[in-house]
Amino acid sequence: MSIHQLKTKSNKELHSICRELNLKNFTTKRKQDLINTIHLKYSFLAIQNYEDDEFDILKLYFIKLKHLNEIKDDQIEGEAETGTLQIEPISTSSILVPRPSCELMDTFLNKLEEKYCQNASAELSFENYSNERYNHLYLYHKQNILERYGNIGNGGEQILLHGTDQDKIKSILDNDLSLTVNIKHGSIFGKGIYFTNDLKLASKYSERGKKDKYYIVCIVHIGNTIKGTHNMDMLPKIDDQDRYYDTSVNNIQNPSQFVKFKNNTYNFLGILHVKINDETSPLFNHDRSIRLNPLIRTRRSRNLNCSLSLYNKTKMDIDVYCVNKEIIERKHVLLSDELKIFLQHNCYEYSMHISKNGCWSHIKRYCIQNNLQIPGLSDEFIPNSELISLLKIHPTTRINKRNIQQFLEKHYNYINKENMAYYLSQLPSVHHINRIKPLDTGNIKTRKGTRFICGFYTDKKPFPNNFIVADGFDIQYVQEDRILDNFQF
Repeated sequence: MSIHQLKTKSNKELHSICRELNLKNFTTKRKQDLINTIHLKYSFLAIQNYEDDEFDILKLYFIKLKHLNEIKDDQIEGEAETGTLQIEPISTSSILVPRPSCELMDTFLNKLEEKYCQNASAELSFENYSNERYNHLYLYHKQNILERYGNIGNGGEQILLHGTDQDKIKSILDNDLSLTVNIKHGSIFGKGIYFTNDLKLASKYSERGKKDKYYIVCIVHIGNTIKGTHNMDMLPKIDDQDRYYDTSVNNIQNPSQFVKFKNNTYNFLGILHVKINDETSPLFNHDRSIRLNPLIRTRRSRNLNCSLSLYNKTKMDIDVYCVNKEIIERKHVLLSDELKIFLQHNCYEYSMHISKNGCWSHIKRYCIQNNLQIPGLSDEFIPNSELISLLKIHPTTRINKRNIQQFLEKHYNYINKENMAYYLSQLPSVHHINRIKPLDTGNIKTRKGTRFICGFYTDKKPFPNNFIVADGFDIQYVQEDRILDNFQF
């Protein structure tokens, strides 16, 4: 019975209701007190009939109501002088359910389709997936956070992607995502499970070299975030709080990678399948590096002073590349993913290959900008936590020009026969200058002293081991008697 209905009754009728409800000491109460007493009794009687899960949800509503009242009190104190008060309601619908609404899912998928499927460059399809066990565990996780802290953190929840291969999907859905120390795709932001809001990035980890990509779509509890590090295997406590961070990320202001260190802090929503129809699609960026037939580039120069004729003695089509001299002599190197990310996050511009001294210049500039100099010593620095994590050094170790290379050596990748395909695909200074048919001759015009490599691609080895260096060449004719240096390992 509602309060309005009770107000329409007389005192005598209210006394009769109190007797039916076995209430005591009601004869001396005023009418409004009787109404409040009866209404409170009806409320408790209703709660007694609740199921356990309904009662849990009711407790969450009480917690959110208490939090709303606290916000209202703070706003009243802060805005009492102005006489204006605007309170935006806090929606609990997204917190008290294990899955987002159909409208949110449709919006998420429509945005992906608008961005990546224009001009039929790709086709997108989504298969819904729901598991009562995962639903319950994820809801229980959020309930536990709410009961302890009154909120689920600043980041709330997000719909994110986890790229994977098609043959792994069933195992993941049956057994959950794996928390393991043997991380397959790296652990630059922590040793956990990686999610992303960037479909292009997720494509990197799904079906390399294929045009059919698969992603597991999840709702993920983001909560309070912290910048991740490669050696992070659990999340630290928040400063001055008896509460831990919920998620590590690659960037606090604009994160695109999210790392979870516990299962059940996310829930599976379905499988997204994208079929790429156009190789120029940004979703295929990470796969162009392993194409077996690279695009031919012509090296243009006003001062061509050398002409060669090369004879292919093999039974394969041979691709000829000219390579930067500094790369071959190991004066320039490719950087590890961890070091590249460090430089990118600190707003440094650098080429795909960089000299060792150039790398030190970036590190030195970072130290100066972060006030890491030792007083009185202009070229010696005490590392901060980010450098300690990057270089794997002791906090008391001083870094300078004399010792920095020994710490950076682990982040340098040198060209060799095993990683040749990676260098050929990644370096802008590597140019494809000719393709020579079997038992045929190819002409090359270039400068004196240019280094080159010759070989063919094979599908019998995985990337980056799929480029085979060939030695079956004869130099038949050299104009002006200027011989081109051949590249030797």
